[in-house]
Order: sequence, then C-alpha cells, then structure tokens
Amino acid sequence: MRYDRLALIDLIEWSSEKGLSREQTEIRLRSDSVTLRDKWNQGSKSPDTFYRDECLDEYLYDLTAWHASGTINSWFNVFVECLRGRKPGRLLDYGAGIGTYSLIAAHLGWEVDACDINAVNLEYIKWRANKHTLPLNAVTEPSGTYDGIICIDTIEHLAEPHLFPAYAHSLLTGYGFLVATWTFHQSGGMHPMHHTEEQLATFLPALRQHFPIVSNTWPVVLEKR
Repeated sequence: MRYDRLALIDLIEWSSEKGLSREQTEIRLRSDSVTLRDKWNQGSKSPDTFYRDECLDEYLYDLTAWHASGTINSWFNVFVECLRGRKPGRLLDYGAGIGTYSLIAAHLGWEVDACDINAVNLEYIKWRANKHTLPLNAVTEPSGTYDGIICIDTIEHLAEPHLFPAYAHSLLTGYGFLVATWTFHQSGGMHPMHHTEEQLATFLPALRQHFPIVSNTWPVVLEKR
C-alpha cells in the first residue's frame, strides 16, 4: 500500500467534507507549515498549550504534505517490517498526528491506541479509521500497558524529552519494543517548536539507560531492557 498517496487522498476528501475546494486544500498543504511556525513564534511557547489549544487543524495539512511527499516512505517500511516480525498485541501511537502509523498497525492486526492531545487530530484519526473500516482507539492519554510503542516526529516537541524514555519504559510489557525518531534541530527557523541538538546530551543517555538499540534503521527500533 502507498501510504503517501493514501494520506493525500484522505485529506482531500476530509477537506471537501469541511467545505474546502481542491484549490484551497492545495494552498493549505503548501502554507500551513509556515502558519504553524508563526503561531509558535507569536504564542505561549508551551508545548502542551500550543498543541492542545493554539493549533487548530494546521497539523493535518502540515503532516499530510510531509507524508505525501514520499520522503518518509522508508519510515513506513521499517515500521511494517517491525510489526510483521512480532505477534500482534496492544500498540500505542504516542503523538499520533494524522494517524498513518496507527492505520498501518490496525491493518496488520494490532490493537491500537492513537494518542494525541490535539482534538482535531483525534477527530481526523477517527474519521480515517471509519473510512478504512479499521478498529482503533483515539485517546488523549495512554491506558494500561502496551506490547509496543511508536513515537515518530514527537519527542523533539515534548517539554522535557529526556523524561520520555523512562515514561515509555513504564508503559511497556516485559518484552515490549519502541519505534522512535528524534529530530533535535529547527530547520533554519522553520520548526522553532523543535528542541535543538543540545537536548541530545540528556536525551541519549536516558534512552540508552532503558532501551538497547536493536536496529540501525531510521526510525530506530528499541527493545525494553
């Protein structure tokens, strides 16, 4: 399945149902990353407040443009291979965004909690799941323990990234795994909501304390120590 094309097709249909023309959707796909940048620069600078209260639907267009570009198709492939090599269980998509990874996991038979603090993201994830007749839960908080966690394009947005490894570790079952990326740079000012490379000094030691890396892929696949 071409998940890049699927992301674009879904958003065009969603936008049409919301009253946007194809031209308006295409404009937003090109411009909403700038809108997000400007909102952050003019806003609270608090990650929780920004993603929960100050963002509306901009991330739908920003993330879809990224997914639809094809530049992260290899990320989808790594995730699919990771899941196919394991018996399906409970999976947490932490910072689920537009829900592409949640849909992949549900399609492969996993019981998925798609977790995000942005209400529009969760509404869209539910819509996509219904469209593709895939069962998943759209939630604002994790619940219980999980056999796997995926955290893509999220860690660099957290208020305290170095605390995430211990948190993820606490949510995983005994042989649980984590699939993650961390992008600590601001892309020449286009992503001021990202932490900078200075965070690596505290994040990487915390990660290694809880998760030995078991792959040289990107996203990285880690297993609970």
